[in-house]
Amino acid sequence: MEGLKEAIRGASLGRPHVNEAGSAVGRFRFEEGFAGFRGHFPGRPLLPAVVQVMAALLVAGEVWGEAAGEAVSVDRAKFLLPIGPGAEIQVQCTRRDLEGGSELSVRVHGEEGLAGSFTLTLGEAAP
Repeated sequence: MEGLKEAIRGASLGRPHVNEAGSAVGRFRFEEGFAGFRGHFPGRPLLPAVVQVMAALLVAGEVWGEAAGEAVSVDRAKFLLPIGPGAEIQVQCTRRDLEGGSELSVRVHGEEGLAGSFTLTLGEAAP
């Protein structure tokens, strides 16, 4: 997984920032040679959902640091539009603190609109 994390970091289009609403926002472009496209799917590469989740964790981690925590669960996941090679996406994470962790409401926007949304429950990072 570490190699995939680095490949996602390499697809980042600059450092994530916090917008006026307090959400963390990052932009990515996954080119044709991106490791996550291998086998998903031959002849019609699509960005896997797990890569979208990992991109959200990267954005949250870079903005909020270790306080973001580790993913404990993914809920209410909806992947609405396919994301292919070369497409630019924006990952927006809105954080809500919970007892013992936090929750991220994530929206992934592609060139054609909302491509996906999901909620990540985060807990304390393992030692």
